[in-house]
Amino acid sequence: MRVDLELPDDPRLIDVDLVEVERRDPLPPDSGARCALGVPIVRDLGSEDGVIVLAVAIPCSFDATDEPIVRASVTAGLACVDGSDDHPLAYGLQPAAQGHPAKRRAVSFSFELSLTPALTVDVAPSADGPVTEPYVLAYGEGSREPEWRFRRTSTANIDGIEWLAMLVVASTTCGAELSLALAASVRRRTMKIIPYTARLPSQLSRIRLTG
Repeated sequence: MRVDLELPDDPRLIDVDLVEVERRDPLPPDSGARCALGVPIVRDLGSEDGVIVLAVAIPCSFDATDEPIVRASVTAGLACVDGSDDHPLAYGLQPAAQGHPAKRRAVSFSFELSLTPALTVDVAPSADGPVTEPYVLAYGEGSREPEWRFRRTSTANIDGIEWLAMLVVASTTCGAELSLALAASVRRRTMKIIPYTARLPSQLSRIRLTG
């Protein structure tokens, strides 16, 4: 099965407050570093034998016009609303590996879902191609907590809008939800690199996917 998910050119993004990991001090207002997340686009791809498949695309944005962001990560935690252990799982993470920021107008998935003897999802590789110096790498294929890690490289700054996409496979009785988390390490004007985590508003911290 092949699915194409169109992405808007100008997603609705929400600026998030960054707080120091150790001292819990907020990032000063005069810093040029900014991060934002958007409410994910979710498309129901259908269900079969008690399993539902969703295409999910998450917009994020980084602005480092003055103080560069040297590392960043976006984590998408998947769970059932009722707290059961039958967790949703993520497959087909995109971008899997990317060497530079890229403007995407759509993401595509090609996959086969098999329920016997156990649930398996066979996802075709993305067309991103080989990357020698990765700007972003995806981790957690087939897990309940996929993560995209960004790294400033010799040719790419962590700057601009990125779309992070995946297939979510869940039980139709699960009531699947998504919890986002964002972290960023900023090189301050003092040249010291300080790690921050984001305080997310309620519409981003817990997002209902099904049910």
